[in-house]
This record gives sequence, C-alpha cells and structure tokens, in this order.
Amino acid sequence: MPAAPPDPPAGDGAAAALLAALGAARGRAAEALVLEAERILTPGEFLDLVATLARTGHPAHALLAARRAEGDLAASRRPPEPFVRTPLGEDALFFRGPGPVAGKTLVIGFAGLRGRLGIPTACLLQRLDARRHDLLLLHDGARAQFRQGCRGLARDFPGLVAAVAARAGAPAYGRRIAIGYSIGALPAAQFAVLAGAERAVAVSARPRDDALRLLRGEAVPTAFDPLCACLARGQREILFVHAERHDVDRAAARALAGAGGGVSVAVLGLGNHGVVDTLWVRGSLERVLAFALHGRMPARPGGQAGFDPGRPGRRGWRGRLRAALGRLVAAFRRRGRPAPGAPGPKGPPETL
Repeated sequence: MPAAPPDPPAGDGAAAALLAALGAARGRAAEALVLEAERILTPGEFLDLVATLARTGHPAHALLAARRAEGDLAASRRPPEPFVRTPLGEDALFFRGPGPVAGKTLVIGFAGLRGRLGIPTACLLQRLDARRHDLLLLHDGARAQFRQGCRGLARDFPGLVAAVAARAGAPAYGRRIAIGYSIGALPAAQFAVLAGAERAVAVSARPRDDALRLLRGEAVPTAFDPLCACLARGQREILFVHAERHDVDRAAARALAGAGGGVSVAVLGLGNHGVVDTLWVRGSLERVLAFALHGRMPARPGGQAGFDPGRPGRRGWRGRLRAALGRLVAAFRRRGRPAPGAPGPKGPPETL
C-alpha cells in the first residue's frame, strides 16, 4: 500500500506572521503582503485576517477590500472549507482537508507567475470540497516552467515528480489531477505523463521557447519532454484549455494537443490569456472547474472541442442574491455600516 502523507499540523503560523508584518507595512510593502495573503491563506485564515484588519482600522484593509477575494468568500453559501496548510518547501504548499486520502482527489497545481492558479488560493479552495480534495500548490520561482524543479522539493523536473510522490503521498490518493496555469500549464501535462496521473488540465499553455536564453548565453534547462506523438495511442486525459479568440494560445493548445495526444478545449466567448480569473469575475468558474475535474473527455486525443461557460453572470436569482449579500457583508466590514446598492467588483481581470 502506498504511504499516506503525514497528518497536517494545527497551523504553520503564516497567518499570524502576515498580520504582524502588516502592522508596520505601508505602501508597496503592504501591497506585497496582500498578494502573499492571497497566495498562501486558506479560506478561514483569509476571512479572519480581513476581520482583524477591519476591526483595528488598519490601512491594509482598504487594499484587501479593493480586490475581489473578500466579497467572493463572503458570498459563499458554505462555511470556510477546513483546509490546513503545510509547507513542503520554499515554493510548495500542501493544503489538506479532513478524511482518509484513499477516497480523495489530489490536485497538483502548477502555478502561474504570482504563485497561484489564476485567482487567490482561498477562493479556489472554497470551491473544492475539503472532504474530497487536497491541493498541492507548486510555484516556479525560477520561471523556467519547472525544469529546474521547485525550491525545497527538487532541482529538476524528474526529481519533482518523485518528490510529489514521496513528500505528498500522491500514490495513496484515489485520484490525481494535475492543473497548470500559464507558465505552469505545460508542466502539468508533462507531470501527468511521468507520474501516471489520471488527468491533466493545462490552461493557457505555451510551448517551451529558449531563444532568449540562448541569445543571452544562458544555460538551457533540461530539454527532455515526455509529451510525444506516441501518447495519442493511449488513454491519458490531457486537456489543453484556451480562450477561443486568443490566437496565440489557441495555436499553442492545438499544437500541444496534436503532439501529445491531448484535446484542445476552447472556452467560448473569451479572448484573453487570463482564462481563470476572467471566468472568476464573470461568475462562471464553478462550472468550468467541475468540467475540468470531473467531466468526460470532450473529444478523441488530438481533437478539438468547445466549452460554453454560460452567459456572464448567469447564475439565477439565488446566485445573484448570494453575491449581493456577500458584497453587503464586505461593505459592512469595510465601513462599519451596510452599504445598500454597493456595486460588485469591476475592472479588468487581475494579472497572473
């Protein structure tokens, strides 16, 4: 029997350390800490941090309130999902929920540039049932598409695959799904092949391009690529998800799907690289996430398919009411009094 991962500790103290650091931070330093909070905190920790900052009148609360995470979590119909974070390395965070792992799905997340899967980690975790899912979130500080591994876990990609098995107990899980975003998208597909994961979801993937490294005279990381045409004869589930009207991402997804035996899936109506955060803003992320984790393969290997996330904001009156109540709660926390008619979050999607 594969070894299960060790039980998580009660907490690693990161939330308390963030709160203490925010006490003295101002300006760009405070903004950086807010981004760090969005990257590492669980839903419960994030809401506790927001409440503490609001109660003490800390200026950093205005920074958090101007973003989307607070209102998104407040609008959830469920209590905060009880994930507990365990650092496995400098750039690896393991979020575990209650229950035996044999009946759970391990989501191995290969993050984008900001170290998250397109949206604040707490907002993603709140959309996962902690009794059925755990999340291992990996960040590539070297920006080399994980070919140099992940700090604290491994120094190269094959070593990272082995480390995920050993440190996170991946083989003990009932199901393993690799999800990657932007620079983490292609590594998610490669990981699924090498680790034998049941599915990979590569969102806004880009092929490797070492031209700039070569022009600079820099060393090129390992060139080994497990994706090859031979995979088209297998049954591995690899989804290359892209915005329908983004020419570069569409071409990349189709080329990668053709070369690696995956399926190119166009999210209809979208035209930008930031697929996940755009769907989050539009209120369509839940449907796409359910399809990515549990939906059937929409086409044969090497084929193409389209996915309609629904009309923006089309959630029914119950969904709209929950969102409105969430915004009212967030406004009350910000100003100390309710603010009827306060508009929801607007503006362009947050960057990766």
